Amino acid sequence: FAEARRMDAMELILSTPLSDQQILDGQWLALKRAFLRPAILMWGTPLLAFIVGRMAFKHGNFSWGDGAAWSGALLMWFYKLTVFILDLRAIGWAGMWFALTDKRPNLSFFKVLLVVVVIPGVIFFLPGLIPAVVLVAWYRRKFRLPLRDILERHRMAR
Repeated sequence: FAEARRMDAMELILSTPLSDQQILDGQWLALKRAFLRPAILMWGTPLLAFIVGRMAFKHGNFSWGDGAAWSGALLMWFYKLTVFILDLRAIGWAGMWFALTDKRPNLSFFKVLLVVVVIPGVIFFLPGLIPAVVLVAWYRRKFRLPLRDILERHRMAR
């Protein structure tokens, strides 16, 4: 939409007998054509590595964890894939919105990046970071004593 607005083609698009839904569908088709293959490659490669690694450990003389570790890794992959797909959808919708409504549609990319990626990333990253920093400082402080003293104190406590 930003490119169409920049070239004054929106009036031409809107003067066609296409419905709004058909125009939106065309936009999504263009986005899929541009980004579907790289997205599949980006997410399919780790899945393929996971499957090959699992087969190598299962059929080889390797011993690495149990099935729960592999299941957890696969579950995390599915979770991250789901978030990635939803992020792409949000970027697509927000990008189309900003490209249609901004006074400067060529800057809509940066607004989308800020609104859909950066701000939510900071909002959800910081709450997880704060307890981790506190715990690191807390337990690191506990190691101010020599190790022998720590062991002695906890032996006596038992």
